[in-house]
Amino acid sequence: MGVATGVQGAWIALPDDMRRSIPLWAVATLTIIILVLGMWGRLIDQSKGEKDGGV
Repeated sequence: MGVATGVQGAWIALPDDMRRSIPLWAVATLTIIILVLGMWGRLIDQSKGEKDGGV
């Protein structure tokens, strides 16, 4: 979620002339993709180690 917030913050921090060259829908789409991938990464089983959960 921090990266998604950073994308939004960076877009807001851009000067107006640069912000006009990047459409708002592109920034929103990128933010949504980052959030969905982050949720997906939390939901999948990432344990690839030993069966007892050790490192």
